[in-house]
Amino acid sequence: MTPWDALTARVKPIAQKLEALQPPLLVIRVDGETTLVTAWPTARDLEAHARFPGMARLTLERKLAEALAELARLYPTPKQAVEVLAQWPGNPPRLERVAVARRSTPAGAEPAPARQGVPT
Repeated sequence: MTPWDALTARVKPIAQKLEALQPPLLVIRVDGETTLVTAWPTARDLEAHARFPGMARLTLERKLAEALAELARLYPTPKQAVEVLAQWPGNPPRLERVAVARRSTPAGAEPAPARQGVPT
């Protein structure tokens, strides 16, 4: 399972956490590098958007799933991890990690060597 699959499987709880936090920005990092910074709407913003004729009815889950799908297409094989963060303005900006998915160890891979003095 890739980090993208792991995050996509948890879209609903991640979106619920973002809704509770109400950050103005959503940040997604791949391998420690920021790949997406976007305004994060509230559920109320999405309802107002849907009131206009011809506008698609969006949900926070769908918006997050679309962002993850687009980044998965652009960065298909992250080397380490993918992080979803909430950001508030400031100097420095406040960042709060909402979710992280790490690359799983391939089957048959050797475990990391034990440090000296640490039992294995």
